[in-house]
Amino acid sequence: MQEAFDFTMERFIFYGGYPDAAPLVHDEARWAAYVSDALV
Repeated sequence: MQEAFDFTMERFIFYGGYPDAAPLVHDEARWAAYVSDALV
């Protein structure tokens, strides 16, 4: 995740290691919707 998405360890722990959700971390509402709809 660090190499592909420039995630710090803190960001990785907070957002998790979901590659499809990684581009959405700058828009928390979209990220949360993706995780809720696609992963839960």
